[in-house]
Amino acid sequence: KGKGAAKGKGGSKDAGKGKGKKGGESAEKGGGGKSAPREFTTEGRPYSAALAEVYQSSALKASDLDAKAAQLLDALCEVGKADAACKFLAKNLEGVSRDKVVNWKAYAFTLLRGFDKEIYEKMKEEQGRPRPRRKEEKAPAALPFTTALKAGAPEFVPGQMWAGAPPFEPQSFIPPAAAASSLAARRR
Repeated sequence: KGKGAAKGKGGSKDAGKGKGKKGGESAEKGGGGKSAPREFTTEGRPYSAALAEVYQSSALKASDLDAKAAQLLDALCEVGKADAACKFLAKNLEGVSRDKVVNWKAYAFTLLRGFDKEIYEKMKEEQGRPRPRRKEEKAPAALPFTTALKAGAPEFVPGQMWAGAPPFEPQSFIPPAAAASSLAARRR
């Protein structure tokens, strides 16, 4: 084998890289893993032509607008401000390259949110708070006591010895360095 060749069974590049899928199998073939994000589109909405102009004149892509941004654009459309919001997006994205922004979905939504904060707040109030995604909790199981608790047991008081405990006898403490030297002296 030459330098950098894979060791072990099979000489493929994937050898020894964990339990991942081989051969580029996708999650769609029934292999579990993370599912692909749902496709979302703004086609057919009243402001889709204005968005198409934004896509052509800036680095923004159609995949950069998610459902949350579309909800805000829908709310802006209801009051007749969607086209103005698209022009606002185009103006603010002028000269911004793809590599300057790490998260385009968040950036686009933040720009839209800043266009008309009142409509954004109104939209949030109408939606209400989302319910938390908690799994149903099971009723607590019975406590694992093997004996019944005694109501007449003495009360616990920190710093005091328990009545049934054996007496405490402190032993002298020898620092580790001194213990090592005394052990060495014994061996001589």
